[in-house]
Amino acid sequence: MPPSNPGEQDPQAPARAVPPLPWSPRLEHHLYREPFWLIFVFGVVLSLIDLTRSDDLGLRQWVSGPVALLLLWGGLSIAAGRLTVRTDGLVLRGALLRRRYSWKAVDGVQRRGEKKVVIDLGHRGTRTFKYDGVSGRPSADEVAGVVERLRGYNTSALTSYRVSLSWGAAVFLPAAAGVVAATAWALIKG
Repeated sequence: MPPSNPGEQDPQAPARAVPPLPWSPRLEHHLYREPFWLIFVFGVVLSLIDLTRSDDLGLRQWVSGPVALLLLWGGLSIAAGRLTVRTDGLVLRGALLRRRYSWKAVDGVQRRGEKKVVIDLGHRGTRTFKYDGVSGRPSADEVAGVVERLRGYNTSALTSYRVSLSWGAAVFLPAAAGVVAATAWALIKG
């Protein structure tokens, strides 16, 4: 029976072989995966200097901090985003948090379209990753097959969910604190 929605695929077939674990398949290439996000850190620093040194604060000074933080968040979300497949489950890393799910928390995996892998985490929602299969990167079908193979083998009884800070938190949280402090300083001074 064909899928009801053209964007959906049939249930994923397990892979025949599993790469050495832990395995962090390289995601689809994106400019922000490189250290390009450092430009946004520089933008936050410039907005901090602008807020603390200006005598006459205009709209540009008030908007520059939040805009720089939004750009930094977007860059870090792309740069830090990663899926790691381990013997005991999956690790999903984002801009601020690193979440570990045991295999019993993973309800399913699907490949959608040519590049997307959708992992169903039950009541914790779904996560989507893009794999293009170009320049040595795995295809979406390969990643989904490996996840499905390991999900079928493992029913670990470990804690189903664990959260810790990602490396992006060490960049974003001080930047956000700096913008808040500089804004407070500008309000008190001005």
